[in-house]
Amino acid sequence: MRHSVLAIAAIFATLTQASAQTPTEMLEHIDDLGRTNEKLQERVKSLENDNKALRERLKQLGAGEPSPASVAPQPVPTTAAPRIGAQGPASRTLPLPSPVGIAAVSHNGTIDLDSHPQGAQAATSLGSGCETPCAMEISADAPFTVTFTHPGYAPAAVNIRIQPGQPGVSDPQFSPNPVFVQLAPQARKKPATSGPQKLGPAR
Repeated sequence: MRHSVLAIAAIFATLTQASAQTPTEMLEHIDDLGRTNEKLQERVKSLENDNKALRERLKQLGAGEPSPASVAPQPVPTTAAPRIGAQGPASRTLPLPSPVGIAAVSHNGTIDLDSHPQGAQAATSLGSGCETPCAMEISADAPFTVTFTHPGYAPAAVNIRIQPGQPGVSDPQFSPNPVFVQLAPQARKKPATSGPQKLGPAR
């Protein structure tokens, strides 16, 4: 607007100065002033557009870059000092890994028991028992013991293990099976005998 006012004032000043000119010269001069005014208005519009673009650019820069006051300082992580007597990561005892690939062999089967003399009590460490000759149904996943007892004979014990089978060929089985023991008679203790009694002098 200021440029337009200045242009109009310049036009009036020129008209005043050109009052002594001929009409043709005055018309040509007025045309020149009109063209100059149009150029000035176009320049003013261009400057206004540039000013608007600069304002939008400043708004974008102000929204994209936070001011220093709006950036809060981040807290610095602190490491607590270890307590006296506490175990550090390097001193902790790690649990031992459990053995892999060693599976217990379980077997359900019948075991035949016999002895000489017969009639002995056969008791297993699993809790079952019978009188020889006999057969027992046993379910075990580890070796066990069979103990034979008979009055007048020394007890005898036999260790029974589980013999693993071969896949597709044989099944697990008790070994030994059947079980036979020869009981040894106990030595009889002789009764203690006293020596001849000495008779005292007759009174």
